[in-house]
Order: sequence, then C-alpha cells, then structure tokens
Amino acid sequence: MESHCPVCDFPVKDGGKHMDICIPIVGGTSSGKTCFINSSISQIEKKAQEYGLVYEYSPSGSDDYQINIENMNHGRLPEKTNEMRLKYYQFYLSASEGSLKNLISLCDVGGEVYSDSMSLGEQIGYRYANAFVLVIDPLSVAKYRNEISKRIHPGKYGYSSDSIDEILTMLTTTLENMYCISSKDMLKTDVAIVFTKCDIPGLMEKIGTSAIDEYMKNNPGATRLEAQNSLCEKFLIDYDEVNFLNSLKSKFKTLQFFFCSSLGHNADGTPFVSTGVDEPVLWLIDRISGTINLKGKIGK
Repeated sequence: MESHCPVCDFPVKDGGKHMDICIPIVGGTSSGKTCFINSSISQIEKKAQEYGLVYEYSPSGSDDYQINIENMNHGRLPEKTNEMRLKYYQFYLSASEGSLKNLISLCDVGGEVYSDSMSLGEQIGYRYANAFVLVIDPLSVAKYRNEISKRIHPGKYGYSSDSIDEILTMLTTTLENMYCISSKDMLKTDVAIVFTKCDIPGLMEKIGTSAIDEYMKNNPGATRLEAQNSLCEKFLIDYDEVNFLNSLKSKFKTLQFFFCSSLGHNADGTPFVSTGVDEPVLWLIDRISGTINLKGKIGK
C-alpha cells in the first residue's frame, strides 16, 4: 500500500530511518531563488566526494530539477516559480555508505508570497523549518542599484524591486505567529544570508573573494567566514540597510553571510557556470545534522 501524508495527502515514498532537514529559501520576486536552489543541488552532487559525502537525488514528483538543470546546461534560464505553495527539491546526504541518511528539502515558493501576509501564513512548512536561506539580490538595495546603474543596465539582471527589509519583517512576523512567541523573543533558527548575482561587475571587489583576501591580509587570525560577515555587513551599512541588518541580528540565533553567482553570466546561449552556491546549504546542514561533519571544509 502506498503511504500518504494525513495532512496534505502527498505520497510518502521515503521510508526507512533517516533525518529530515527542511530549509526554505526566502527572497523577493526575481531575486534568484530558483536558480540558487537548482545550482546548489547540482554543485553539491558534483562535490559530494570532495566533501567526503554520499549524495542521492530524491525526486519529489513535483519539482523541475532535471528540466531546470538541462536548461541551465544549455544556457537557458529555469522557469520562474509562480506557485504560491512550497515546492520541495529533495536529496539525500550521508557521511558514508550505509550511515544514517539526511533527507534535505530545499523549499521554493513564488516571491509574490512575501507581499501577502495571508499567503505567507499558509506556508505551514515554515513551522517545521530547521533553518532558512535568505536570498538577497544586491540590485534590490536601492542605493546600490542607483550607483551601479551609471555603469550597467540593472534590467539585464532581472533585479528584484522588493524591499529586503519588508520581506524580513513579513517572515519574522509569520514565524512569531506560527511559534506563538513574542516579537521580543529571538528565533532559535540558523540563517544563511546569501548575496546572489555576484557576477555583477565590481561586486566581487566589495564582498567577494578578492575583498575577503584583502580583509584577511589586514586582519590576521580572521577566518574566511568572519571576513565574509564583516564585508557583507559593511555593504548593508554603506548602502543604507542598517535596519535590515539590526533586525536580522535581533531575531535569529546564528547568522552567516555568503556570496554566490548561480549563473556566472547573463543568458547568452552558453552554459551557465555557478560559483559559491553549495557552501550556504552545506554550512546549514553541518550545523543541523548529527552525522555530517564539515568543520574545516566550509569557508576555507
């Protein structure tokens, strides 16, 4: 007999002993959530052995991963997610053959949800989230977009016009209601904040590899993760997003900033090449899983 969830009637095909790790990907419209999800899974699959992990994809029946990766390998963008309910992209990771499997669920939803408190409140999956990835489109930061528009056309990158401050407020208010906690209470959840679209000319020099190398040279003893945090926080402060940064620090237990490019370049018919998309997800998995240990492998 086929098992079904008693709540949503979704077929339950993943039996056996395993640990569930649910990570919703949060961000505004056109912020790059779908590209990030598909690119990160693809990179984790390619680098699993490098990290000493065993990878196995677990199609949910409703995801478009195989189609999206095929498109991206041929220089075509994945279909934008317009669904107003969470879509699950799932895969297994384990520390070795035969060890306990971790079923990782990366959850996507249309960015329009974050402008509608009722629709956001209906995302019951958030109640069971182990962590969050908060995707920031740098071009959604108005002051930065105005500065960069003197050199490039922001429209080429399909930028998000949604305020990151408002998205964060919607998310935290929804979680407070779900968990029945006060607005003064901190959410005991890890969050990876990911700046996407770092193929924008000049951005890597502000928060990317070269900027991190320079920071570590000037601050002996600092780790790469500490350098990333410092540079990304400085970016938010310099471009008038102090309220967003303060809200993040006051609401979430553990924060870590990352940067990535899910595509590597604008669509021109050549295959996309992603960078930095695996680390945010693996950093969260390392913190949550009791069997996977990536200490010393993330943030080198």
